[in-house]
Amino acid sequence: MNKILKFLAIILVFLVITSTIVTAILYNKTGFLNQENIDDRDAEYWDYDENGVIKGAEAFELNGNKNTCWILVHGYASSPNEMRELGNKINNELGDYVYAIRLKGHAELPSHLLNYSAEDWYEQVEEKYNELNRECKNINAVGSSMGGAVVMKLAEEKDIKNLYLTNPFLYTPNKWYYFFSVQTWANLIGDSLGFSKKSTLGGINDPKGLTNHIAYWNTPILPVKNSFDFVENVNENLDEITATTLIFHSPFDKTADIHGSFDIIEKISSVSKKIMIFDSGNHILLMDYNRAEIIKNIYTMPSFTALGEPVYPNPNEALEGIITFERENR
Repeated sequence: MNKILKFLAIILVFLVITSTIVTAILYNKTGFLNQENIDDRDAEYWDYDENGVIKGAEAFELNGNKNTCWILVHGYASSPNEMRELGNKINNELGDYVYAIRLKGHAELPSHLLNYSAEDWYEQVEEKYNELNRECKNINAVGSSMGGAVVMKLAEEKDIKNLYLTNPFLYTPNKWYYFFSVQTWANLIGDSLGFSKKSTLGGINDPKGLTNHIAYWNTPILPVKNSFDFVENVNENLDEITATTLIFHSPFDKTADIHGSFDIIEKISSVSKKIMIFDSGNHILLMDYNRAEIIKNIYTMPSFTALGEPVYPNPNEALEGIITFERENR
């Protein structure tokens, strides 16, 4: 009897210690037990204008030739600043009209994002498209991460001439030690966690790019959870896309699985389509080491004459190569 009680006591102590450690980790890394503090870090760190928008993160419009117009859509919890260098280059080199949208709730306080999802952001981008379509002969779209999912939906439903995707979000990377998919975890405990506390502003390897990046320190989980159905719908209708498509992705992206980009290339109905791999970058490629090359590929592609070698033009032959590449370089 004493041995059983001693064993049970050991188990109880183990459970108490484990739960204490898990609680401490969740408290330090997420909004667990402190969701009311979601805005604190960002409110203290950023300077806000009179409209409650982070200075430098506003939507921007560059007037120019409306024979071809460009819609630029940033990623989740990011800002139009992510598109600034690209937008300026397009406008300066081509003379085209450029509009970089600020998705609803972004570049404000993180809590302002909580009631939005990709459905809302798509409606916002669609409204801008309809406005431009009355004036512009051709419309190109550029999307980063979740913004990539939004502009893919736009290309499925509207007439887009050229579609450019940087690390588009279709799937989350999953590792064996996650036990469940990221989507399953988000559905199970996302409401309890509230938000994630980032240790860095974004997935950018280049220190200069990271310094210039404007994004949230505390990133709400609920809008991502509420956007999974939208992304799945986009995935199911990729064959509706016929626009000339150029995708840029990093095999070391920890936010958007690179296999999603290969699936996009395989499923879309576009005659002209290409994926280019940049292994020195992370998730936000337009602010990372290869941004100049990526930007040049975008604005010099009027007839799909992208610079550089077409890396892995056949996705079916590329997957094992990428997997091997990851193993060798990690």
